[in-house]
This record gives sequence, structure tokens and C-alpha cells, in this order.
Amino acid sequence: MNRHGLTFKPSLNRSLVPRARGYAFGAAILLSLACNSVVAHPVLDQAVGTPGSYFKAVLRVGHGCDGSPTRQIVIQIPKGFQGAKPQPKHGWKLFIRKAQLDEPYTSHGKVIRDDVVELSWEALAPENHLQDGHFDEFSFTSRLPTQAGTQWIKVIQRCETGETHWTEVPERGGSTKGLRTPAAKLELRPQTPSVHAH
Repeated sequence: MNRHGLTFKPSLNRSLVPRARGYAFGAAILLSLACNSVVAHPVLDQAVGTPGSYFKAVLRVGHGCDGSPTRQIVIQIPKGFQGAKPQPKHGWKLFIRKAQLDEPYTSHGKVIRDDVVELSWEALAPENHLQDGHFDEFSFTSRLPTQAGTQWIKVIQRCETGETHWTEVPERGGSTKGLRTPAAKLELRPQTPSVHAH
């Protein structure tokens, strides 16, 4: 009631309330789908490394193959990575494949003519399979190439039913936008010199 003795009642179109709630719900679903599409493919826990340094690559796998549990993960080591060593996983068998190098390199005074080009983890039994509703990490260490730039780590995911080859890379640039099954991206950036105050 105001000073003239008149009472005002707020007017609300009740038909708009459910509609607004529906819009909000729809927006939430779209946002969730967008987020899932970003994190659906295998990604590196740390996606930036220093050229020429020793690096621990931790690959995170967040789902199976269209709902089917994962039974094997194969990582293809990019050219220029040196001395890759996998981290064992309980309940999974390791396979290490080497190949002759086009350009041998020297490590600790020894000429290396063949090196690791592929790592594989395979579950020993169905109870060790990575369920679609869970996530897990597969790790290896390696010395990185000395040149700065973008490296792509290709992954093959084999499941109880089906498999996915996360091996797509952009024709140019470093964006994975538009790729359905992108490889994991690793950006090599020179270390920025620290500035000390005097």
C-alpha cells in the first residue's frame, strides 16, 4: 500500500515460469554435452613440456568405446622422443616395440640405433578391464625432441566391443577443432628465463 491508500500486487505470467525453467534445463544439457566433447578423447595430464628435457607423459583415458570397457591401450611414440619407458600397471601386461632409427643418437656415450616406437598395456583378465564409467592413466617417460613446436601422441584404444584410433592430427596449426578422433597434443615450449630482482 502506498501513501494514497492504493495497493499494488505484482503481476507474474505463470506460463513463463515453466518455459524459463525449460530453457535453463536445455542450456545445462548443451553445456554438459559441450564439456564432454572436449574431454572425451585421451588427453595428457600435462600438455606442455620443455624441448630436450626428460618428461613424464600421463595419458588420461576417460571412457570406453561407445560404452564398452577398455581392454588395451596402445601409445605410438612420436619421432624424436628418446628412450621411452612405460610405467607398469597392476593387472595389465606391458608390451614394448622397438624399431631401427633413421637417425641414430648418442646417450651416455652409447650410440642408439633402435629405440622404442610403441607401448602397449593389455588387461590380463576381464575383471581388470577399464569400465566405461571409470577413468585411468597410462604413463611413460621420455626425453623430448630439442625443437619447440607441437607433438602429437597417437593412441589406439581397444575395447571388449570395437576400438577407436585416436590418431587424427590437424593439417596445419595446433587446434583439434573439427577432429572426431584427435591424437593427444603436447606443446613444446622453450623455458622462459627467470628474472631475479636485485
